[in-house]
Amino acid sequence: MSSRKIAELQTRSDDAVRSAPADLGLLERRVALTRAKLAGLLDQPIQERAAPDGLRLAATAADEEHAHPSDPSPLWQDLVNARAQLYTDWHGSTRSYVVALMHGGGGSGIKRPLGASETTILVRVLCGTQQKAVACDLNIAHSTASKRHALALGALDIRRRAAPLPLVVLAQHAAGAIHATWARLCLFEYQGCSFTVISVSRPRIPHESRLTASERDVAARFIEGGSRWDIARARSTSEQTVSCQLRGIFAKLQLSGRNAAILRAAQLGWLQ
Repeated sequence: MSSRKIAELQTRSDDAVRSAPADLGLLERRVALTRAKLAGLLDQPIQERAAPDGLRLAATAADEEHAHPSDPSPLWQDLVNARAQLYTDWHGSTRSYVVALMHGGGGSGIKRPLGASETTILVRVLCGTQQKAVACDLNIAHSTASKRHALALGALDIRRRAAPLPLVVLAQHAAGAIHATWARLCLFEYQGCSFTVISVSRPRIPHESRLTASERDVAARFIEGGSRWDIARARSTSEQTVSCQLRGIFAKLQLSGRNAAILRAAQLGWLQ
């Protein structure tokens, strides 16, 4: 999606308001049409949106200029309440970034807000709890928990792929599972639109972690969201080998799953 296109649509909307036609009904229809076009652009799956180089440069510059600890919790609330929408994410040379497009206050977001149950299930899963255990704790069927979890992911636009690393850290911080004030968060403007960028350091696993060199590399790639196939291709090995290495990592760290691995990495300082 082009941020320039968004800015153009917003400018058209402002121009329509300034022209103040006598027919207020016509004005309302023009504004509604502009908002509908904007909503249609934003409804593209996040994985299909190529972030413009200018946006990445603006986000990176803002992140570096505000390189101090901050509480990222407000961004999670904005996402859950549809006041912000995930726009793009990427890995830089040393940090992982997520950029969200801000829609303003008052629940004016284009995506729908998450329900209370959806939010609870999503946060629990992103904190590393298995869906079956969440369903048991909430006294609901596993299929119900799975459906609500999928709906929550869809509302946040992270279907069919791993949740971006900074987003998982954000959810874990909001839940109180970690104290991620080492994450960097700041607002910035790009082509007339307001964005928020949140970044965390890419995983740096120390030698004393009890993991072998190969396991450290696999663990770092896995934490960042790489699939077994992605990791196998990057390491010129087989998926079976990667699966065996991940089982060894899970056994040594006494955990299961990527979200639990992210939680442990954050607790051990591997993301600072």
